[in-house]
Amino acid sequence: MKVVHIVASCALYGKEQVILELMRAHRSAGIDSILGSIRVPGDDPKEVTEVARNEGLATHTFSLKRGLDLRGGRQMAAWLIANDVDVCHIHDYKASVLLGMQRWRCPMPPLVRTLHGFTTTRVISAIAVYEWLDRQSLRFHRSVVGVSDEMRDITPVPITVIRNGIRPMDNHGPVADRSSWSESLKSFVASGTILGTVARLSPEKNQVAIVDAVAALVQRGHDVKLLIVGEGPQREPIEAAIARNQIEDRVMLAGFMKQARGTLTAIDIYLQPSTTEGTPISILEAMDAGVPIGMSRVGAMTGLVDQGVGFAVPLDAASMADSIEAVLLNPDQQAALAAKGKEVFAQVYSADIMADAYVDVYKQAIASN
Repeated sequence: MKVVHIVASCALYGKEQVILELMRAHRSAGIDSILGSIRVPGDDPKEVTEVARNEGLATHTFSLKRGLDLRGGRQMAAWLIANDVDVCHIHDYKASVLLGMQRWRCPMPPLVRTLHGFTTTRVISAIAVYEWLDRQSLRFHRSVVGVSDEMRDITPVPITVIRNGIRPMDNHGPVADRSSWSESLKSFVASGTILGTVARLSPEKNQVAIVDAVAALVQRGHDVKLLIVGEGPQREPIEAAIARNQIEDRVMLAGFMKQARGTLTAIDIYLQPSTTEGTPISILEAMDAGVPIGMSRVGAMTGLVDQGVGFAVPLDAASMADSIEAVLLNPDQQAALAAKGKEVFAQVYSADIMADAYVDVYKQAIASN
């Protein structure tokens, strides 16, 4: 079986990690997996492509102009046909729309679409338009997969739910190695209670509210610090919130880190108060690391809170501070949350379980194409 994973990646975040985990597991199962990376002509190779190549995974680059490049879509379809691809597994909206439009004009391999989550937070924006087009294109896909049960309510076609999975940190020897950390990072996490979040700096991740909540906790006398790992367009508003609250010594913006997972070994409470999510990989990593998690009731995180894996964190800063404070003052609750997270991770969120479920989807897509 030959499967091509198509993604228009901006960095090595959760979606890209899921693709790499799938390709690793499927290679072990004898499946011929290829990473098809969409890139604007002239841009540098995507990081996910370089990681795949370094691990000996097959890659191919599709050069597409910005926006809906219809000619590029036709070229992608022609490549899939010419290379006898059995399944085209699409991971974001661009290829979903472009290849969905090709279904009526050529004998395409079956399209499988994984919805990793919808990210737009504005009613009118370019991303909102693309996501609307993506929803319309889903009818042309042989199978649509969502990463949480909650996605059934926001998807216009029937979906198969396959939860994201990752390898345990024990299988990532260098990840927990702090030798590559900057001295400023080592010094920052050496004292105080470290609250942390690992995510792209974008509005839906709600990091400004986290900063305001930490400021409130400091005012209440708690010796807490906030470590934010990631990069993105929301950096400036986050920096403004830090300055406004005068807590520059209490917050560290560590930027993008290739081994961001290792920072979980220094975090006492992990926070993910997103306004919209699927199944964040960083949540699974925190579960595996045995870190108590505070998360909003959106996407798959709603079910995790209900299972006792984490505690509910409201979206507004004042209520968020109250929720975090209650856990800070209860070490027994912290231990229980950490233990439950590790238990559920091992039972539900392994890469092998995810990979086997996708093989079933591929076989059904091929049989019904």
